[in-house]
Amino acid sequence: MKEHASKATIEAGMRGWVRGASDRKSCERCGAPRDYIIKSGERKGLLHSYCLTCRNAMVLASARRGKEAKEMNVTWGGSDGRPCTKCPRARDYRYRSGKRKGLLHPLCKRCRALQQWNWVQRNKDKERARALAYLAANPSRKLRWELKCYGKDEVWYAQQLKRQGGVCAICKKPETRRAYRGNGSVARLGLDHHHGTGRVRGLLCSKCNWKLGILEDGPWVRAAMRYLKMHERDGL
Repeated sequence: MKEHASKATIEAGMRGWVRGASDRKSCERCGAPRDYIIKSGERKGLLHSYCLTCRNAMVLASARRGKEAKEMNVTWGGSDGRPCTKCPRARDYRYRSGKRKGLLHPLCKRCRALQQWNWVQRNKDKERARALAYLAANPSRKLRWELKCYGKDEVWYAQQLKRQGGVCAICKKPETRRAYRGNGSVARLGLDHHHGTGRVRGLLCSKCNWKLGILEDGPWVRAAMRYLKMHERDGL
C-alpha cells in the first residue's frame, strides 16, 4: 500500500501521535506544512495530504454543494440539463437511499441500469446469496412482489385465504410442501392465474397448481387421452 507519510510519521501515528504535529511535507493544495491527522479508517493517526485549513475548507465546500444540489433538485424525476457521464443523454436517475438520497446520479437511468446489470453478471454467486438471505429474513417481501405483479395486495390474499377456509380451492386440503427458503416451515398457498390474460383465479396448493398447469396444455392433454384410449382397447 502506498505510504502517505514518512516512516517516522507512520510509527508516530501508530503510537497515538498528538494532533498538530507535522513531518515538514507541504499541503498539496496551499503548500503549507501538513498538520491534519486522519481520525478514522485504515490510515487513522497518519497525516492527511492537506493541511487542517484546506481540509476544513473542502469539507465545508462539499456540504455547501450538497445543500445547493438538494435545493435545486427537490422533486423526483426530471433533470438539471447536465449530460450523463457515459452517454449524451441528460441525467435523470436519482439516489434512492443514503446521504445523497434525492440527488441526481452522474449516470442516466439507462446507464445506471446497465451498470447494475453488469455488476450482477460479474457477481452472480454473491448476488444470489444476498437475495436468498434477504428473502429468508423477509419472507413477506416475495409474496408482496408476486401480488403486485397481478394488481393484488396482502389484504386481498388474506381475504381470499379466509374465503377458501385456509385450504386449496381444488382439493380442499392445506399445503404440505415445505418452503425451500427460510426456516423450512410449510409453504403458503400459491397464486393461480390465467397464463394468457394474467387474471388471478384463486389460491392453490403446489400439487394442484402443477396439475392444473398440465391440463392447460391442450395439445398434450389430447395426446395423453389418445394414448390412454389406445391402451384401453388393448386390454391393458
